[in-house]
Amino acid sequence: DLRGTMKTVSSSLLPQSQQQALDLTKSLFADLVEIDNAAKVADYAKITASYQKAVNHFDTFLQLIPKA
Repeated sequence: DLRGTMKTVSSSLLPQSQQQALDLTKSLFADLVEIDNAAKVADYAKITASYQKAVNHFDTFLQLIPKA
């Protein structure tokens, strides 16, 4: 659901921000996969690092949305 929403938002952004938003969407979901894989082997350092990357990617994505 989140991926679809992020792609919809990406396509409605200013043209110069659309590709970056799509790239951030891909990066965020890659981070979530890393978190899942690290959790399976209880690699807490990797979980923490991947979580921080995910938060940073999502924050950057949100900053692309123009203020009303």
